[in-house]
Amino acid sequence: STGKRSLADEYVSVYKLNQKWEKNSKVGKTISFAPNATLRDRLKDSLLQQVIIKKILEKELVIAKPDKKLGFFELAVSTRSEMLSLVFCERLLKVATDFYIEAKTRRLTANVQRLQRKADSLLFALNRKTYSAADASRQLLDVNPVYAVPEVSAEITSRDKVMQATIYAEIVKNLEISKTSLIQETPTVQIVDAPVLPLKDDKTDWWLGMLAGAALLVLIVGVGIVAFRK
Repeated sequence: STGKRSLADEYVSVYKLNQKWEKNSKVGKTISFAPNATLRDRLKDSLLQQVIIKKILEKELVIAKPDKKLGFFELAVSTRSEMLSLVFCERLLKVATDFYIEAKTRRLTANVQRLQRKADSLLFALNRKTYSAADASRQLLDVNPVYAVPEVSAEITSRDKVMQATIYAEIVKNLEISKTSLIQETPTVQIVDAPVLPLKDDKTDWWLGMLAGAALLVLIVGVGIVAFRK
C-alpha cells in the first residue's frame, strides 16, 4: 500500500476504473481494495485479476534480460502516473527479490532455526543444571561425613552438567557452521540502475507515433489518388 491506500486503489484512481465499474451492470458500485485484507471477495478478486493484473502484465510491465550471459534483469513499469510506476516497480522488485532469496535459502534457514531452538533449549537446561550443581556442592560441604547420599547426588548433578555442556558446545558449533553456509548460499541482489523522479514520459513518443501514423496515412492516400488518376 502507499500510505493508507493499497497499490490497487491507486491504480483504480489513476485509471478512473470506478467510474467505469459504476456504470457496468455486473459491478454497479465503487470498489475499494483494502491493504492487508483478510476476507476474500469474489467480485474484487475477479476485477483485480481480470482487469488490473491482466492489463499490467499485457501492456504495462516489461521484464527482460539484456544479456543472456550475465545475471542482469531489466524491470520496467509504465503507467499514467509516475509515482504509481515508481512505487509499483520498487514493490515488485522487493517482493520478487525476497521470494527468490527465500526459495534459495529455505532449507538452510530451516536448519539454522532448528539448531537455534535446540541450542536455546539446551542453554536453558544447562543453566538450571549449573544452579543445581552449585546447590549440591553447598549441601556437600554441610553434610555429615557418615552419610554418602548427598555426595552421590552432587556427583550425578556434576556429571549431568558436563554432559549437557558437551552437547551444547557441539550444537553451537553446528549452528555456527550452518550460519556460515547460509551466508555463503544467500544470493546477492544489487540494484544497478534504480528509477528516480522525474521518470521518462512516454507521452511524447505516443504523440510522435500518432503524427508519424497520420503522415503515413496521408502519404498512402496521396499515392492512391495519383495512381487512380493515372
